[in-house]
Amino acid sequence: MLFLFIFILSLILGILIYQFPLQVIRLQQQFYACINWRMEPISMDKEILNTRLMGCFLLATTLFIGILGNLSSP
Repeated sequence: MLFLFIFILSLILGILIYQFPLQVIRLQQQFYACINWRMEPISMDKEILNTRLMGCFLLATTLFIGILGNLSSP
């Protein structure tokens, strides 16, 4: 049951990261501001692309682990 919860949560997060990269970057900036750090990307276009790639990687990894998890369970 826990595996299914983590699987679904990871899928949702991967989709949200891919769909809304700018909001994810802003959320990260707000978090760092709370701990007294300033985070500014040098190139926002590259940062958005990297964030989208991170979302794709999370989706691909989640699906891969989900498929392996289903194949190895009896």
